[in-house]
Amino acid sequence: MKSKTSELARILELPPLIQLSRLPGMRRPVTKLAFHWMLGERCAMLSRWVLGIQRRTVYLVPPSVEDLEWMFDQFHNPEISEMFGYLHLGGPIMIYRYSAGALIVATIKLVATRERIGFLIMYPPAELRFWEFGYAIPDPANRNAFNALNSTDALAHYMFEHLEVSLLGWRTREDNRTADAVVRRLGYPPGERIEELGHRYTLYRLNREGWMKRREKLERGEARQQAGHPAFFVLPPPYEPIT
Repeated sequence: MKSKTSELARILELPPLIQLSRLPGMRRPVTKLAFHWMLGERCAMLSRWVLGIQRRTVYLVPPSVEDLEWMFDQFHNPEISEMFGYLHLGGPIMIYRYSAGALIVATIKLVATRERIGFLIMYPPAELRFWEFGYAIPDPANRNAFNALNSTDALAHYMFEHLEVSLLGWRTREDNRTADAVVRRLGYPPGERIEELGHRYTLYRLNREGWMKRREKLERGEARQQAGHPAFFVLPPPYEPIT
């Protein structure tokens, strides 16, 4: 009885929206209602992403209202919600966090087709003391190393060279070997391991000096290709990619 009482107390401490989302069949409709009630047409202004950044196969752009509604809907997918550490309440939790104006959010698009394939989120420094990066490409057909690497590099370029942050990082869950392989391929050394909600994570950190070494490597790669263009393109509105 004590455990049930403590669980009830914990639930009652949650915001009413999340309490309501826990009822059977209510999570998706409550999340959609909260999106329009708490965010609505103004939500794109809260993204804090203001440029288009292109890196080879992908380009990152500020999200539209439609992009954001699609993004929050992706958190009903257990694969995404659990990997972000939100279990089954990812949708309403993400709306609360986004409405606070602390997150940096961008939409990932393919250069070849201009198709939206995913999203990325930067979380502000808290317990981990660095800007933390998370991304998702829901369709396995678009989920490859090229798109993942290029998205990660474009994100780092924006954070370090346009927003001028001093430190960012990632965490990879021990059962997500693909994500871990992407970060290792970038050349970033693993740090300590932590445990949350029954899962173990490896932390990776990147400072400005480490990024500039990575940036120089990317520019050398472009020079070897003799394509005559830089590693990144900054795209002004309406964010049309350079092909």
